[in-house]
Amino acid sequence: GRHGRWHAQAVALLALEHLDREQRDAVTERATYVRIIAPAGSGKTTVLAKRIEHRLLDPDRAPGKIVGVSFTRTAARELQQRLADLDGHPFESTTLHALALRIVTTAGERSREFIPRLVSDAASVIVTSGAPRPTRSAMTAIATAKATRTEPPRSIKPLFDAYQKALRAQRFMDFEDLISKAADRL
Repeated sequence: GRHGRWHAQAVALLALEHLDREQRDAVTERATYVRIIAPAGSGKTTVLAKRIEHRLLDPDRAPGKIVGVSFTRTAARELQQRLADLDGHPFESTTLHALALRIVTTAGERSREFIPRLVSDAASVIVTSGAPRPTRSAMTAIATAKATRTEPPRSIKPLFDAYQKALRAQRFMDFEDLISKAADRL
C-alpha cells in the first residue's frame, strides 16, 4: 500500500548517503535521459543502479519504460544483479550494442531488410577487399569518420571507400554502422 511505497522511497533516499554530490545529482536528476561519463572505478555502475532504483520507486514513473544501458556486458550483468531484489519492478539492463542490434533487427524484420551480421575485425574486411592491411591510425580515422558521420581525411578516403564497399558486398555491418542505423530508426 501507500506505507510500503513510502518505506521503499525512504530506503532509496538513505542509500544515497554513500554517494558524493555529483553522483547524488545524477541519481536524482529529473531529466528523462542522463549520460554518465567518468573514468573506470569511479562508481558509474553504482550511480546507474541507484538511478534506476530511484526511478523505479517513483510512483509517477512507468517502470516498464526504464532501460539501463552500459557499454560492457560485465556492467550490464552487474546492474541486473544489483537490482534483482526489486520485486515487482521490471526493468531491462543491456549493452549499447545489444540494444542497437535489437532496434536494427526489429526494424529490419518489419521492412524485410537483411538481419545485420556484425564484423568485429574491420581490418580483416579491408584485407579481403584486396587492399593492404591498414594501420591502427587509419582504422581509428575510419571509425571516427563513421561515428561522427563526417567525411574521412583525404589520405584514407580510398581505404574508407574500399572498406564500405567490402562491408556492403559481404552484408556486414560494423559497430559504428550499427549505432548509426539504430539512431536513425529511433
